[in-house]
Amino acid sequence: MKRIRTSPRKTPVQKRSKQMVDDILSGAIRVLKRQGGRHFTTVHVAEAVGISVGSLYQYFPNKDAILFEIQRLEWTETSRSTLDTLADMKMPPLDRLKRMIVQFFKSELEEADLRKAIAETGLVVEDTDDFRAIADRVFLAMLGFLEEILPHASHAQRRFLAQFLSLTVRSLAEKLTTQVHSPAEIQRWAQACTKMVVAFLRESSSGGPLMKA
Repeated sequence: MKRIRTSPRKTPVQKRSKQMVDDILSGAIRVLKRQGGRHFTTVHVAEAVGISVGSLYQYFPNKDAILFEIQRLEWTETSRSTLDTLADMKMPPLDRLKRMIVQFFKSELEEADLRKAIAETGLVVEDTDDFRAIADRVFLAMLGFLEEILPHASHAQRRFLAQFLSLTVRSLAEKLTTQVHSPAEIQRWAQACTKMVVAFLRESSSGGPLMKA
């Protein structure tokens, strides 16, 4: 498997450098959406930004590094939304779970075209340390949430439920948003997924907070 050089050549410190990185990433997204992943090149990105390829290479060593950074930022934003929702103690547990699932489906719909374009490039990013670190943070947050709503379940049971919840929601959202493009239809699917997950968790509960929600 091809190793991805994920780090930029130049770490942006000054405001101007940070702006250049943002411009390159924005240009890359425009290229992906306009031309698709099969025709994605650093030359096209540089043209979209209005800089030379040499200037682009000062910040990113190759096109894979650009693609990876786009994907990493999307993961980070989605995971932040998930973590913030699960940790929002002002909401009852069931409401947090419902909001988290609906938000995830919405996020996947918004990123569907970009996700498809990146997949067309052949880049595989799930085995990188960055992806695993983000996935681990979300999984630990899910375990903490399940400990709150299922206090009588064993650690092994909660780990299984966290894996079930994560895999079910992610797989459905990714699959559906590549086929369905109507926000209203995706909302219906998100609600259906929520009902299925809640019913499964209720069955796993022993009179804990979730049953009373």
